[in-house]
Amino acid sequence: MLSLAAIEKEALRIARKYIGAKRIDRVLIKADQDFDGKDSVYVWFVLKSSIDFRQVSLGGITSDLNDFMWRHDDDRFAYTRYATVEDLEQLSEGR
Repeated sequence: MLSLAAIEKEALRIARKYIGAKRIDRVLIKADQDFDGKDSVYVWFVLKSSIDFRQVSLGGITSDLNDFMWRHDDDRFAYTRYATVEDLEQLSEGR
């Protein structure tokens, strides 16, 4: 099983490839269980500002990340989510 640090590093590389390095603030990773109780990884891509998701292959990001994990014998599924820095700040303030 891959470490969360290894998954985070690869997720950041993939996000930079698809979204662009200048648009990515950071990646947040959490190991958890999915709705079926299976071990999973939740990956939040934190964007510096909002982007036009019609111009980004969100499926490609998820696919590439899961392919990386499976190639390294990690059978967890990576669920991907996206938020801006501002979105996270508003969440933490309870808005």
